[in-house]
Amino acid sequence: MSWKICWRNLMRKKLRTFFTIIAMIASVAIVLAVFSSVDSTKKLIEKQMQESEGNATYVLESKNNAMSSVYLSKVRQVKA
Repeated sequence: MSWKICWRNLMRKKLRTFFTIIAMIASVAIVLAVFSSVDSTKKLIEKQMQESEGNATYVLESKNNAMSSVYLSKVRQVKA
């Protein structure tokens, strides 16, 4: 019996029902698009980081034109 009440309300206000269905479909599509773009962006950034890792140039800056011997020894251990 309650489905008849619901059905009657849907049929009386057809335009509102149509807009509600369109809004639900659009919202699901937008959520899926956002999830897809976030995943694609994450993969793209990871790939670009891996590709550019070997071409990185490091610039060392210090205060008062001096570098601590601790940091200097760590820098020398890094293979170029």
